Amino acid sequence: MENRANKKWEEIINKSIIDRIPSSKGIYALVFELTNNMKLSTRTLSNKTLTKGIYVYIGSARGPGGLRARIRRHLAKTKKLKWHIDYITSTNHFKARAIVYALTNQDLEHIIASILEKQLAIPIQRFGSTDKPSRSHLFKCNNLTECINTAFNALELLNLSAKVIRIT
Repeated sequence: MENRANKKWEEIINKSIIDRIPSSKGIYALVFELTNNMKLSTRTLSNKTLTKGIYVYIGSARGPGGLRARIRRHLAKTKKLKWHIDYITSTNHFKARAIVYALTNQDLEHIIASILEKQLAIPIQRFGSTDKPSRSHLFKCNNLTECINTAFNALELLNLSAKVIRIT
């Protein structure tokens, strides 16, 4: 019974977050905590280990539903595993901590990733970037503030109007 109550509470929290995100096209940074170490195996990445800690994942949302649809997908535990990040967000070890986003029609993932890779650690090469020239779209931070500020500053560096939604 407690697990169902927790799931319902999580759905309510996620809906209130998602309602604050526009359905426009854009770029985003999903800042999250991994509460335990985890092994990761996908079609293109096998037997990788992520250690518990704070991470930021860079993505773009240029399809139907824009940012709102993409973030809704990331916050949902149950989904068809399609992207690398799905293998993390679908686990109980994943806890979303913030969304940093900006509205844009431009494909800027690889540019943001190149900015972040100069400041943050890359835990898995090619994570989320098999279709881009980036080394990775996943970065590990020392703490939550570093993740949020680094992502925010990278978006602002490209003259985008960055917004932050913190998730408690």
